[in-house]
Amino acid sequence: MSKRKANREKWYALIKEYESGDQHQTDFCRDHQINKHTFAYWLNQYHQSQASPVIKGFVSLQGISKSESISIRYRSGVELELPGGFPLEGLIKLVQLG
Repeated sequence: MSKRKANREKWYALIKEYESGDQHQTDFCRDHQINKHTFAYWLNQYHQSQASPVIKGFVSLQGISKSESISIRYRSGVELELPGGFPLEGLIKLVQLG
């Protein structure tokens, strides 16, 4: 295993430990003798690695349930309404049709 990968795995294990507990970030860093800015960097890296991939030109919408719908209204007045949970790949195909 490369040093880089081993370092990332070490940090990710610490992040998981932090997130499974109820300690404040400052206290966790103090108890583990970690620089809080370095910890914040790795916390951000971890969250980015866990996020679903974003397809270029599209943004990921969070917190929309399958029972809700999503409306997209274009300047031309055309409105597209999709059920919550509509797959991104399907949206891309619809946009490409236009």
